[in-house]
Amino acid sequence: MKTTPALTALQTMMELQKLDAIVSTSPENFTYLAGAFVTTIKTIRPRQAHMILTRDGRARVVVCSVEGSIV
Repeated sequence: MKTTPALTALQTMMELQKLDAIVSTSPENFTYLAGAFVTTIKTIRPRQAHMILTRDGRARVVVCSVEGSIV
């Protein structure tokens, strides 16, 4: 099942809380925001991936170089 992040709701929450961005760090939140499942961030916990979503909708992904082709 593919989920689509509620970007409008997240951006509204960031505006209300006066946040510039959300940084997802857990494998579950990364998968939700990035829309990509990276197996190794779940199975090799020290290997991390982060998704940064700004209030104005810009997104950045920070992953290990070997995962670059997945996201």
